[in-house]
Amino acid sequence: MPIPPRPLFTAGQTLVLEGDSRTSRRVPPALATWPWLRLNNWHVTWADRFEEWIFCHRPDLRLKIHNAAVGGSAVEDLVQRYEVMVKPLQPDWVLLTIGQNDRVRGTTPAAFRAALARYAAQVRADSGGRLVVIVTHPPGRYGEPAADCADWLAALRDAVGPQDGLCVDLTDALAERERALKALWAHHTLRTYEDEHFNAVGADVIATLVLQACGLLLLSQGEMK
Repeated sequence: MPIPPRPLFTAGQTLVLEGDSRTSRRVPPALATWPWLRLNNWHVTWADRFEEWIFCHRPDLRLKIHNAAVGGSAVEDLVQRYEVMVKPLQPDWVLLTIGQNDRVRGTTPAAFRAALARYAAQVRADSGGRLVVIVTHPPGRYGEPAADCADWLAALRDAVGPQDGLCVDLTDALAERERALKALWAHHTLRTYEDEHFNAVGADVIATLVLQACGLLLLSQGEMK
């Protein structure tokens, strides 16, 4: 996960956080979260921690940040709500998690790549915006062999790359952090269950890694590779 030589974002830019339940646990039709999530603090995602850190530590950037993500989303859902939820904001950047629900719905990697490529091209054409796709693990069941997800990772990279987008793969860094936490106590976890969703600890870890990948935060040497 290389760190850019300077922050990706410049003062006054607009960021949209998009995607599935890893970015926002709210669900339609009312875009609400249910009490179980709130009582367990599971409604908090990396996106919340990301926005809070920027507000507290980089107010000088005057970034405008909007969360348009909806739980259960696949890439076609992003396409369908783009005109209403994203385009009017004219984003400079769209940071998103996507792919998990596409695979569950039976979408092929090729179809997924084509739809995400169209989305990236539309954002680029409308506002000059760029995509940052955040990979917490390859699309598929958590713990699935990486070789079984290779086509999906390639699809993510191939879709956003031609539009000067970025694919930030946190898979290894998250696994390393989880191993370190479990070495302290076997029941430490970043996840709500043994699946793709993250608890408040996981949200904080992911946000920190995304901030690092965007050049806003430098971790101490050797803390996370």
